[in-house]
Amino acid sequence: MEAVHQTFRQFDPEGTGVIRKDLLVAVLVELGIGEANAVRYLDGNNSGDKVDYNKFLSTVFARKDLSKAFACFDSSGDGFLQIEELRRAFRAIGFKKLEVTEDIFKSFDANNDGKVSLQEFDQNLHPKTRKMLEAKLDSGFTFDPEVWAKSAPTVDLSKAFACFDTSGDGFLQIDELRRAFRAMGFKKLEVSDDIFKSFDTNNDGQVSLQEFDANLHPKTRKMLEAKLDNGFTFDPEAWAKSAPTVDLSKAFACFDTSGDGSLQIDELKRAFRAIGFKKLEVTQEIFQSFDSNNDGNVSLQEFEANLHPKTRKMLEAKLDNGFTFDPVKWAETA
Repeated sequence: MEAVHQTFRQFDPEGTGVIRKDLLVAVLVELGIGEANAVRYLDGNNSGDKVDYNKFLSTVFARKDLSKAFACFDSSGDGFLQIEELRRAFRAIGFKKLEVTEDIFKSFDANNDGKVSLQEFDQNLHPKTRKMLEAKLDSGFTFDPEVWAKSAPTVDLSKAFACFDTSGDGFLQIDELRRAFRAMGFKKLEVSDDIFKSFDTNNDGQVSLQEFDANLHPKTRKMLEAKLDNGFTFDPEAWAKSAPTVDLSKAFACFDTSGDGSLQIDELKRAFRAIGFKKLEVTQEIFQSFDSNNDGNVSLQEFEANLHPKTRKMLEAKLDNGFTFDPVKWAETA
């Protein structure tokens, strides 16, 4: 407490007992409280331009020791909470309406290392959530192993994951994830590059079971678990139907004028113009979205895996309607 007094006096040398709001934020930061959390606290208490020191002490520093609760929820015992542990913690405490989204987790993970330390948890806990948590602790809340067990995901996703991992390498590539969601019947949930990246937390271009389980959006998890709870089983026929309906290899070969098995950026630009995609200009950024291994050219596999769903539909519609390679039009695109 003496350290608190000394720090406060640095900003209140005349001993008035009040301090300007902007200076108090600096005090909180120096004392180890996150800046964003300090601002939220002061705004929430309608403190005006100045804050009474005694009120500040009684309100802010009457906080509970969260270390024991934190340790209980750290089921891996590594001193940190992963996103799934934090989700389970809030469910086990009884915060049914507070779902830990990716954004909420990032608000705790101040150093962006993918995990939350006790210090980060304490510093970045929203004032309203802190009050709810402290009220639970004041009411005699203790860690209940049975409630904790119930807070775990109710469905084992490993079997479904293994079925969708057609390459058998233990990971889902973007096309496998797209096909998985189509095969499950999630017709309105199209896996875009951004959605895939939200799963691929280590940015290696593939999604492990752990990444899939940890980063599955709560609403999508509920839909998936409902499917599995209702007796969903892997259907080879539905899986086959989830594959792209059109063979793109022949069109790809026509546009590969260099014959090296890859499309360079100029070939891809010409290909889209020759097909008739007048409004779709292949920029460097679009080309890089195809070139997943960053080698400067796009293979058939990359082209097929990274084709945007809307573009794929347009292309498949062209091919379904009898589109054939026209050397004259191709020459005009040069």
